[in-house]
Amino acid sequence: DPGFTREGGWMYTVYFGVWPQALATSLAWLSLGELARALGWPATATLVDGDPPAAPDPRQAGRATLWAALCAGAALLAHPIALPTLGLGAVVFAITLIPRAPTPWRSALARCIVAGCIAGLLALWWWLPMLRHQAWMASYGWLHASLEAMTRWATEGGALAQRMPPAVGYLALIGLALAAVGAGRVARFVALFALVQWLMAADDVFWLLRLDRLSQGFTHIQYQRFLIGAKPGLALCAGLAVAAPAAWARRLFLRREQNRATSWKFLGIAAALPPAFACAAASLWLGCVVLVLVALLARLRAMLVIPIVGLALGVASLFVVLGVASG
Repeated sequence: DPGFTREGGWMYTVYFGVWPQALATSLAWLSLGELARALGWPATATLVDGDPPAAPDPRQAGRATLWAALCAGAALLAHPIALPTLGLGAVVFAITLIPRAPTPWRSALARCIVAGCIAGLLALWWWLPMLRHQAWMASYGWLHASLEAMTRWATEGGALAQRMPPAVGYLALIGLALAAVGAGRVARFVALFALVQWLMAADDVFWLLRLDRLSQGFTHIQYQRFLIGAKPGLALCAGLAVAAPAAWARRLFLRREQNRATSWKFLGIAAALPPAFACAAASLWLGCVVLVLVALLARLRAMLVIPIVGLALGVASLFVVLGVASG
């Protein structure tokens, strides 16, 4: 990312050395990712897989909630832009990930509230004095460009941010479309969170919502800084444009192979049925023949019993007569 003034990248983060917002942005995204894990969303493969069916382990969910709170608190201490970033992320998180989470929505909402409270307590010692002395702070509020201009840059040159390479921009747009079509809930959250932050950089949103009437703090924001928060999500969407079609093609190939193996199995069973029936018929015929032979032998044995018994009685009588005569 070559970057631009107040839009992150190499120019702003490295050349000018404005790294606190990059740190805050990274911690904010990491916090929301850990919170998603606490709700049962798996840590990998969720950009292309469907919704997970199983609830998380309670101890693992507790650790993920604690890590989410620590990362959010560190993000709030790293740069003030983390507060609106996490606020927008919380709204998108509640819309996309809580309703279909493996964890029941009451438990999921409770974990989000616990993480938010811990993060707030961690950053409270710094935020309260800063807010009390905001009247003595200089205002560097700055509006960016109109939504029409930003849309024209994105469609004509793939520049979702200034000096963004066209290949990255067009892939990010494709990834946004794939996330909307159906690449999983986590992908939808990533795409929507990135898109909302990208829209916040447009001055139309400021004038449409009149955020200055809601709070004077919104007049001190440099709105193109929201592009820094949107870039991690846009980069993930660019990766999604490559990973999702490959994963879908692999899944389709495996499904066809499974169907083909099932078809061959059925064909093998069908081919084995005639020989099986023939063997069964031959076995039945042989069994009948054996039974007939056994019956005949039994009958023949019964016919031979009478002469044998008569002969035995005759021999016994002869021995009796000879014994009497000799006595």
